[in-house]
Order: sequence, then structure tokens, then C-alpha cells
Amino acid sequence: MAKRIREYHRPETMAEAAALYDRKDVECVPLLLDQQPDVDAYYRAEAVVDLGHLSLNYIKEENDVVRIGVLTPLQTLVESPLIQSIASGILSEAAQMSAHLGLRHLIPLHNLWYGDEALEVRIALSALRADHVFYDSSFLENSPSTDTEFRVHHVPDTFQGRFIEVRIPFRAGLYGGAARVARTPRDHPIVAAYAVVTVTAGVIQHVSVSYRVGGSGAVIMGRSVDAQYMQQVEDHINQHRLTSIHTGSGEYRQEMLVVVSRRAIELACKRAGVK
Repeated sequence: MAKRIREYHRPETMAEAAALYDRKDVECVPLLLDQQPDVDAYYRAEAVVDLGHLSLNYIKEENDVVRIGVLTPLQTLVESPLIQSIASGILSEAAQMSAHLGLRHLIPLHNLWYGDEALEVRIALSALRADHVFYDSSFLENSPSTDTEFRVHHVPDTFQGRFIEVRIPFRAGLYGGAARVARTPRDHPIVAAYAVVTVTAGVIQHVSVSYRVGGSGAVIMGRSVDAQYMQQVEDHINQHRLTSIHTGSGEYRQEMLVVVSRRAIELACKRAGVK
């Protein structure tokens, strides 16, 4: 049965926001602007939390890590020289493909974990081995700080309002590549893959390729781009059975995911000047 939203909150700190989410008697959801809002979440909600006053709109470089606040608009990722300089700019490319210009100015990074409209941004972040930072109010009892946080590599479903930051390792020798199949250049991808290689003195030290299979994402890591690694990627994809969507059958998507994964890796290697 639908509930009527009867509360609106705009907290000034993450401690206040976490306290709102921790309530047991009220169903509370973040207030998000998106091209496809989560209707089911609002259908169940009794309260919404506007995160706009939490000062989470920023891009910073600190100690070889790029920190991105989750209220940073997608267009800022597209235009940021710092983001463009990371791994051949694949995160900027993914953000540009996520929505049209008007929406990119409005939609923050925070929204990307509530649907598949900006799937490529999540895939690019996985290839970059980004950490996702969440606020954990359970630590407050033993800490004098009001900004306690912890990091995870995979986003849990239970922290819908506590996602506060993405952290990307930033170092020299990162090169990236992306490949996708879609009906049109601006369409939502049928399949997509993003790859990153780390090169030192002309030698690949690390490679990762990220894509979506089944209901979750996958990142396949290796030490070199050789036949064994390529076979590992193909074998992982073939372990799953991709579902059919209105733009392509599951069989077609599965075959093309192998193709675009190879293309993404090859493009990253080309940009790095290695084979």
C-alpha cells in the first residue's frame, strides 16, 4: 500500500542525515533528481532527505588519490581537467555518455547507484579500482568525530543515503580505453566495457577490464595483456547468461560483450604505446 510522504529534511551534517536514516518507525529515502526516479522507493517512503547542504560537491587531489564528492554534477566530471587526465579520460567519457547536457548539470554522482541510466560511469569507476566511501554512524559512539567514514569496493544496498565520496588512485602510467555497442552513439549501451592498464618503463604492470554481467558488475584483473588473460575474460563472461533486453537478445549481448572487452583492452594498450 502506498504511503504519503509527510516529512522533508535538509540536514547540515552527515550525523544528522544518518540519524534520519537510522529511524525504525519511518521509511526514509534520499531526495534524488534523475531522468528515471526510483518510483518504488518514493511509493514506500514517508520521509525524504535532501542532501544538498552537506558540502559534497568537490573534486580534490590528495596524496595520489582523487576524491570526488557524491553531489558533484556529472557535467563537472566531463569538464574537469583532473578527471580528464586520469587513464585517458575514461571517467569523463563515461559521464558524457550518461545523459544529455541539461541533465548532466543537474544529476550528481550520488544518483548513479540507484538505476542503470549511468551504468557506464559505474563500470569506469570499477576499472579504475575506485573506493566507495560511506558514512557509518555506528562508529559515532566510540569516536569524537562527527564525520566517521569507511571504504568499500562494492556498494551495499543498505547504505542508500550514506554514500559520500569516491576515491580513485591517481598515478603516472595509467591509460584507459572504452568500447560499447548501442543503437546510436548517444543511446543507452547494449553492452559496454572499460579497461585500464598501468605501464612502467614501457611494460604493463597491471590491467583491469570492467563490464556488467547478469545483475552485477565484474572486474577482471591481471598482470599482463596476454592470451591467458584474454581467455580469462572470455571465460568469465561465458559463465553468465546475459538477459535479453529490447535492443538485443541475451545471446547477442553475450557475444558482443567479449568483443567490446577486447576492444577496450586493445585501445588502452594502444594509448599506452604497448602491445
